[in-house]
Amino acid sequence: MATTGTCPVCTGSLRTLTPSELGDAPQGIVGHDPVTGTIPCRNCGNPYTGDVPSGVVPLRSDGSPCAHEYRMVYSDHQGQLSMYLYECLRCPASYRLDHAD
Repeated sequence: MATTGTCPVCTGSLRTLTPSELGDAPQGIVGHDPVTGTIPCRNCGNPYTGDVPSGVVPLRSDGSPCAHEYRMVYSDHQGQLSMYLYECLRCPASYRLDHAD
């Protein structure tokens, strides 16, 4: 039984259109291509953790590929170190951010 499917956001192309909320200033996004107006997909790749787009994502409980919606489920701060855990509301995907302030 399959556990992954084609990313519904980039349809496996690894790139998506630059978000419209950025207006005319998308230059700050790593990987922005001004010729095509696209950025690396953030659904099948995670720029916060260094994951590059793969074109595949985990399946949701209904068997469809997931368009992730993350929520923070844990945070811990010890001195100048911080750790945050985010989980998708729709599938088993998660990621962790660690950083020093």
